[in-house]
Amino acid sequence: YIVFYFVGSNSVHPPLNHLTTLIITSLFGVSNFTFKVSYLIGYVFFVFLISKKIKNIFSTFETILIVFSISTIPLLLRLSTTVEQSLWTSLSVSYLLIYIICSKKINYYFVCFVITVGAMMRLPTILIVVPVLMIFLKNIYSKEITLKKGVIPFSLLIIVIPFFIYTLLAGAPSLDSADFQESFLSNITLAISSGIIYISTLNSINIWWLIFLPFAF
Repeated sequence: YIVFYFVGSNSVHPPLNHLTTLIITSLFGVSNFTFKVSYLIGYVFFVFLISKKIKNIFSTFETILIVFSISTIPLLLRLSTTVEQSLWTSLSVSYLLIYIICSKKINYYFVCFVITVGAMMRLPTILIVVPVLMIFLKNIYSKEITLKKGVIPFSLLIIVIPFFIYTLLAGAPSLDSADFQESFLSNITLAISSGIIYISTLNSINIWWLIFLPFAF
């Protein structure tokens, strides 16, 4: 926050953004190949973590099939060789979803660590804390975990909060011009008042798919 306040960075993204790109290009030089490899390495590591997590639950054949299915999702596959920070949010959310489903007991220290690192690479990753908190409260209600032990892991998110508040209030413009800088809250208000949020949703999802919504639960 201090760096942002004194205008010490021209970047609107959190500090770990493009960290892998910095490391790879520092070691092997700047080129189109090294840029793509820097993101591909993260993707390969993601696939490795998935296989390690599920191999003790499923058979070898099932593990290979599941890993192959997840790793060939078109969106993830495209982002794996594209210098686009959205990859880190996609990988963080996807892995945590698999981790929570496949874990008998959730390690909230690990979950909050992944969220924190993911958010420091791509800020929207912090939004996954909402469903995680819902699961956490459910575990407290069922007395699977105590409130005192559960609060400590979430303290890791304090690192991300200044960047989130800065983006929420000051905005995160893609352009340097002040004319385009609006707060996140202003953008949400504009999206609701103009109706574009509803139009975009209806254009993205066929209304007939709503019939199948109850089956998601």
